[in-house]
Amino acid sequence: MEARDILENARKFNSLPEALSGFQYAVATTRRGGRLRANALDPRSMARRLVDFVPRNRIALVFGPEDRGLNNEELCLCQAVVTIPTNPDFPSVNLAQAVMIILWEIAAAAAGPTGVSEIPVLAEIGRVENMYRHMEKVLLEIGYLHPENPQRMIRALKRVLNRTGLEERDIRAIRGIFRQFDWYFKKNLTKGENSD
Repeated sequence: MEARDILENARKFNSLPEALSGFQYAVATTRRGGRLRANALDPRSMARRLVDFVPRNRIALVFGPEDRGLNNEELCLCQAVVTIPTNPDFPSVNLAQAVMIILWEIAAAAAGPTGVSEIPVLAEIGRVENMYRHMEKVLLEIGYLHPENPQRMIRALKRVLNRTGLEERDIRAIRGIFRQFDWYFKKNLTKGENSD
């Protein structure tokens, strides 16, 4: 089958958040190391995880520009990171090779049995990002985050929470906890001001 119809129907976006709108789970590809990439999956493990989410969720595969890859902000928008193991002396593969390897592993995993009996429906990425913004706001207000670098801790929280994929009920529960934190903090702050 020719791919002309796919190319003709391709959509262009101005930003990654815009492109990820409507997706529930995104996987970033990277070859570089670092804290944000510490829990990177190999392609086979990533593919096994993805088939547990399909077909009830829209999954995005995010490949960076061939010359520089994805930056940290773009990585933080994704729920998982995958790295293709290569020879350390020649660590990069070109974009077409990376796409081929990742898609091959997904196709192979999809042909086998899935690891779950019921496929979860994940929350949309935009809802997850709104939750993280809400968490950041509350954690800044109560003094938990360093105001000059709040993203350091938020990235750590994202690494923990994104590992399994968040369902809508998870988002509601976490936001409920943070609304309660916010209410409690403001109530006690008001009490302290009134007692002066």
